[in-house]
Order: sequence, then structure tokens, then C-alpha cells
Amino acid sequence: GKSYTYSTFSEEEVFAFSDHINRFLAEDPHLAHILPLKCPGDEKEEEGAFQGTLFEAVHDGLLMAKLINISQEDTVDVRALNIKKGKRGLSVFQIGENQNIVIESARSIGCNVINIGAENLSNGDTTPILG
Repeated sequence: GKSYTYSTFSEEEVFAFSDHINRFLAEDPHLAHILPLKCPGDEKEEEGAFQGTLFEAVHDGLLMAKLINISQEDTVDVRALNIKKGKRGLSVFQIGENQNIVIESARSIGCNVINIGAENLSNGDTTPILG
């Protein structure tokens, strides 16, 4: 028969990750389109802020690349990433390239990335994002 896997996480866990990202990456110009992240339980809306969740913000791969570089400096060569310019977003192909760079970079610093693909990250799947 079929087997199903379920993952659970707490709002506190998402809040902690989101708050950490908001503090450490707030000034990063490549992330201005997604920061600050909305933290679970936040009632206030910041004018002009992304107001998206952590799971939405990882869509284009840039946030995960920056997090990898925080944990291990210069692991991801930012020049290799596709970065949003102006109002036009990235194509599906460019997002996939970014996510593949993220996955390979995570593998290179010892993260277990078995059965994690670009689509898992760009779709906002909770397990690989919080893992």
C-alpha cells in the first residue's frame, strides 16, 4: 500500500527562524523584496513590507543561499545566483538554477539533502525548509 509521511512544526519554531532571519539579513539588498518576514503571531503590518511567511520567502533561492553563507562564509558565490532586477521576477528556469545551487551548497557543508529537489524549496515544502 501507499505510505504517507507527515511533518509537524510549531509556530514558535517558525517564529524563531523568521525573527533570526529578519535580524541577521535585514540590510541585505538582495533580499529587500522579501524582508522582513511575517512572524507567526505578528498582528502589525509594516507598510511596504513583504508580509510573507518563511515558506513563501524561500521561493527564489536567494534567502536559503544567504543563510548558507551565514553558516559557512563564501560557500555560495552570490555572483552565480539569478537575482531579481527591477519589478520583473525570475523565470521558473532561473529559480530552479538558484535552488540547485542552494542544494549543492548545502550538501558541500555537510547537510543531508537526500530526496530534496529544487521544487521542494520553491514550493515552500515545510520539511526541507525547516530541516
